[in-house]
Amino acid sequence: LMNQNLQSRRQEHWGHLTLQICLLSEQEITRNMQMLQKICTSMGLQKSSGDPELRDMSQTTQVTALVEEIERAREAGETLLDNVGQPEV
Repeated sequence: LMNQNLQSRRQEHWGHLTLQICLLSEQEITRNMQMLQKICTSMGLQKSSGDPELRDMSQTTQVTALVEEIERAREAGETLLDNVGQPEV
């Protein structure tokens, strides 16, 4: 049981680190997309500016909102797991 708790804490720690790295990567990629759009605009290559997916990808990611959404999903998952196997009323 102690070994399982230790393993669980390690997994949670690594999951947290992975999330941080992914968020940093997201910010860097978004910044690169913004810079690339500016380069295209300055070169007169504006055909891609009407692409809604490209526009969405170059919007700054709201990290705080994303973290809050992840936390809500995690809590909902925990609630769901807590209720598994309990009789319905």
